[in-house]
Parts: sequence; structure tokens; C-alpha cells
Amino acid sequence: DESSCPPWPYSTFTNNDDDDDDDAISTSSPDNYYQPQNTTWYTYNPSDTYTTLTKHYDSLTNTSTARGGAMGDVNSLALFVAENPYYTEATLQLAMVLFHVNDRQRGMELLFRCLWIYECAGIQGFLPNQKKVGKKGGTNGSSTASSSVALMDYEERINNGFFSALFRLMQTSSMVG
Repeated sequence: DESSCPPWPYSTFTNNDDDDDDDAISTSSPDNYYQPQNTTWYTYNPSDTYTTLTKHYDSLTNTSTARGGAMGDVNSLALFVAENPYYTEATLQLAMVLFHVNDRQRGMELLFRCLWIYECAGIQGFLPNQKKVGKKGGTNGSSTASSSVALMDYEERINNGFFSALFRLMQTSSMVG
């Protein structure tokens, strides 16, 4: 059953010995997939308010301009972000519009805001290597995050924004001087 297999980069592939073609690759059985010890899969869980905003944003972007909609209207996007400053999908979209019109400084500010929102929404176990601090300011050697592998599936729709924001940060970091 392919549905019980982990997503692509965390699954192993083996050569298909049943076929004469040496280049053929098939996935191994689900029992043979490599899973690192202490693997935890994370996904963002949106609130009811965020889900309502998503429906409103989708209706805003999917409405045609011939029917009086706001598709392609940057002013409507800016107003939506001003009214909903913690809605990441619209914030990321406006950041990319600002990069397109060469306002890179404000675009980076919105991109950093988007990543900050995702960081605040993430639970402590997903954040990288949060070590406990001892009484004298040093670490006491115990770390909850470093002993486990935290993974997030890109194919979950709610996680796409996080990966898109990370990609845009890498892409735009070379643009800003």
C-alpha cells in the first residue's frame, strides 16, 4: 500500500531485480523504508478564523475581473494584508509583488513577517535544537529537539506556505544588497 509509505525523500529505492532492464527503479516494500530513529512528522493546524480567512482570500483571488472581482488588483491585495496582517498566503503574495516592482526592502520585511508568523505557529518540538539553559547560562546537555528528527510533508496543502516562504527567502536573499 503506497499510502502508508513516507513521502519521496524519506523513502528508499532499490533496483528492480525481476526486470532485465538495469535502469529500472522500483520502490521497496513499505516495511523496508528507512525511518530515522525518533522521527516526528509535523503539520500546521489552522484555526477556524484562519480557515475562514483562507476561504475569503480564495474567493478574492478566484473572482474574475469581468464580474467586478479583484483578481490582479494589487490594491485589493494590499488592503487584505492591512486588514489581516497575520494571514501568511496574502502576505507572501504581496511581498513578491513588491519584489517585482523593485521595492525589495519592504518585500523583505513582509517576507520576514511571514516567516515569523510560521515560527510563532510552530510548536517547540519542530523548532531546531532548542537547548535548555542551566543556572550559569550554559547548556546542561539535554535537548529535546536534537535527539529526534522533525519532518514536515510538503504535499500537505497547509504546509505549502511555509516551504514557499523558505524558498522565496533563499531566492530573494541574493537580490537584496
